[in-house]
Amino acid sequence: QGYRVAYRLAVLYHENDKHITKEISELAEMDFNSRSADFELEIIFREYKSELENILNSVCTVFQKNIVGIIGSGTSDDVKLIAELASLYKIPTITPTATNPYIHTPNTAFLLNMLPSDHDQCRAIFSLLKENNWKEFAILTSSDDYGINGMLKLQALAIKHKFKIQSNQQISLPPSPQDLDLTAEFKVIQEDLSRVIVIFCNAHYVNRILAQAYELDLLTKEFVYIVTDSVTAMPTVLNDETGVPPLYLNGLLGTRPSLNIANNQYFSIFNRFSQHYPQKMQRELDYFSLTIYDTVQVFGEGLFAYFEKHRTLDARSRYCQYNGQQSFANGTAYLNAIKSISIYGLTGFKEFEKDGWPKNVEYDILNLQHGIFLEVGKWRRNNNAVKIFGYPIYFEHSVTKPTSIPETLLGTHFICGIIESEPFVMETKGPCIHHGCYRGYMIDLIETLASHLNFTYEFIHPLDGKWGSFNRTTGSWTGIVSDLIEKKIDIAVVPLSVNSQREKVIDFSFPFMDASNVAVIKADHSTSNDFFFLLPFTKQVWYSIIIMNFIVTFLFFLANRTSPYGIYGKHVHALMTCPCRSCTLKRNDSLDIPDKEHKCLFKERETKSKRQGTNLYNSAWIVATGLFGKTRGDSPESPSARFIIMSWWFFMMVVLSMYTANLAASLTVNNMDVRIKSVHDLLSQNQISWGTVKATHTETVMEHSIDPFYRDLLKKGVNVENTSAGIDKVINENFVFIFETPIIDYAFHSDCDIVKIGGEFQSFEYALGFPKNAPYAKIINSRILHYRETGLLDNFWNRWLNVDQSTACSVRYKGRRMTMGMDSMAGIFLALSSALIFSILLIMSEYVFAAFSDAKEFSETGQQITIIEAFRRRLSLCRSIMVSYWPCRKSTQSALLQPT
Repeated sequence: QGYRVAYRLAVLYHENDKHITKEISELAEMDFNSRSADFELEIIFREYKSELENILNSVCTVFQKNIVGIIGSGTSDDVKLIAELASLYKIPTITPTATNPYIHTPNTAFLLNMLPSDHDQCRAIFSLLKENNWKEFAILTSSDDYGINGMLKLQALAIKHKFKIQSNQQISLPPSPQDLDLTAEFKVIQEDLSRVIVIFCNAHYVNRILAQAYELDLLTKEFVYIVTDSVTAMPTVLNDETGVPPLYLNGLLGTRPSLNIANNQYFSIFNRFSQHYPQKMQRELDYFSLTIYDTVQVFGEGLFAYFEKHRTLDARSRYCQYNGQQSFANGTAYLNAIKSISIYGLTGFKEFEKDGWPKNVEYDILNLQHGIFLEVGKWRRNNNAVKIFGYPIYFEHSVTKPTSIPETLLGTHFICGIIESEPFVMETKGPCIHHGCYRGYMIDLIETLASHLNFTYEFIHPLDGKWGSFNRTTGSWTGIVSDLIEKKIDIAVVPLSVNSQREKVIDFSFPFMDASNVAVIKADHSTSNDFFFLLPFTKQVWYSIIIMNFIVTFLFFLANRTSPYGIYGKHVHALMTCPCRSCTLKRNDSLDIPDKEHKCLFKERETKSKRQGTNLYNSAWIVATGLFGKTRGDSPESPSARFIIMSWWFFMMVVLSMYTANLAASLTVNNMDVRIKSVHDLLSQNQISWGTVKATHTETVMEHSIDPFYRDLLKKGVNVENTSAGIDKVINENFVFIFETPIIDYAFHSDCDIVKIGGEFQSFEYALGFPKNAPYAKIINSRILHYRETGLLDNFWNRWLNVDQSTACSVRYKGRRMTMGMDSMAGIFLALSSALIFSILLIMSEYVFAAFSDAKEFSETGQQITIIEAFRRRLSLCRSIMVSYWPCRKSTQSALLQPT
């Protein structure tokens, strides 16, 4: 082939290169030359060490061999040094191995990458996590650039999408994989309850990592391990002494840049490789080896593209003494020609971006099944999503997809902190062992959690015996909160009150009970009350009822007396308008003087009893009967009077119902005499002392309350060491104990002499306590939420509170009980007042309507009268009616009774 021009490529590979770099490069050279008629490739090889001087010498040596390009195989750091020196001389360099996303700088302008960057692989892995809803995962990385870059990118993606990295373990790799010991790292992963682990590490150490995980029983069907292309690209690193991966690795997941299996060369390359290198096994022909093959083809296709536009290529020796004349004159044109090509290689479709990275990035999602990595999905950069189309298996041949949060805590042992506090934690009397030494609400809860989540536990007490508060003098926390901060305990199995100060240093579980603060005191039995029937209402209410009775009586009388549609109003109107002699005589005399000589006066006597029902005395009697829920047989005829009496009856119906209910309640409760009606009365007296328990939530919230009253209350109070001391002081001394409602309810639920003064205040919740970011918190929270929804927690509390026993006191609030004041009754008084105002408007409307009727009647008799005149006439009659009722001089009455 002497007529063909040969162009040399230099292949630089590391001394520890485990790939068949030389063999696959030679096969690629033969394949290219067999189809090129105008020129051929000639490959020279150079081995180097990861030392700066050695790498520089190796590059300078191949410069002298008339090369037109360099294939740089090795780590990203080594390739970067090679590319920087080659770029200085404008010699194109392609790396089939380096993936550091930061390898491209202005000093590596002539570098091209065959593989996508580590950032693309991290996106593919994160999409796999997202597709399977594995929102919690752990990262196990080597401390080199490969591991650190992967870790940082996954961390950024987790933060962006609100995923949780449960554990982040970095490994310092020893010279030999057999010297690697990850017992401590796996212990952290186990304690963090991680179930999904991503491994970013050198391939030769991964087999050792997975073997240790298997030995520690962390490679079961509940776990998922995801490896990177450092493993999947050369799976032989997983082989054991039998030449195949161990069976326990079946179920491993991984990612790898896509292979072009549809390429006809993909299968034929294996046969030709075996023919040329029979001493090499086909399994050594891994993904990185195929990438090297494609790299040679890219250089060759670049020559074709170059010679389509150029006639010559300056291939000559160069020396590492840069003076500007040593650079590759056609290097830029050759690099652009390479960037312009598009080929279907063994490792997929190859094109390059302007920055030197490959285009159209795809990753295969692989699953190790029967010792072989099979493709079960694919990730594409253009849509940044994973599509699963295969049937992955998981460890122990499971086909059930694991969850990132374990459903149980099997194998976990918890140290639980407790403080005795009835009815939550109480010591068992008599002989006992382990858990049986305690009983109570919290013991029921932790036992139920342990049985459902399959964990074990033991109890310890805080050394100082306190719940936990912040000591400003020492700048540290006390009690059980301090034990959580220092991780001496795993769970605080106490009714730990949730507050913002504690939440800064510990985590709380989902609340298992609502609570608030309350004050209690022992009441004295008072003497019997002779006026017990007045207890349902306050004095203000009683006075208001009496006043409303007088107002309704007057308005009812007024409506009956003056309404044109009442009995009296109708009769007077007939008398004043009748033209007969008897009516004329009557108009000139008093309305109350009977006259038996006239027929009209006889009719008046028939209605006299009805008219008498409209006087003030009878009106008062009708209204007064409503006070006792009774009504008279007589009923008013005018709409306004009927509306008034109905409104009054409705008012009294409501009042009587409330009176009856409150009176019954008063008679069923022991009469107590408590001088303190609410906590606000404490500061204004000095006969009764008060206080709460030191270093508790109650003390904390009162100390930091925005209301100065509670701060003063705490400052002037006499605090006790524990709840038992506070309860004893209430029973034996004149003492107000301020504490949490559940504990108070239990302590005094059968002691009816202990009453709550005022109402509850400063509501909060009870929860378990965890150290910050405890991995098991989410699992326990889910269970507690389920218990609360199903009512199991209520059953626990009712059992310990024993609310059904006959000795329990159901009502013990002093000052809020039977007596009702205007704040409770204002609504019904307002409703009655509104009705009375409306009745006055109703009377006015009756006069207007009567005036219309009068005008119409006069027009029918041929007399003309305006509506205004008729209205004035009606008002005159009203005045006559009112004057006729009161005892006046006869002359005045006669004058007023003259028709107008």
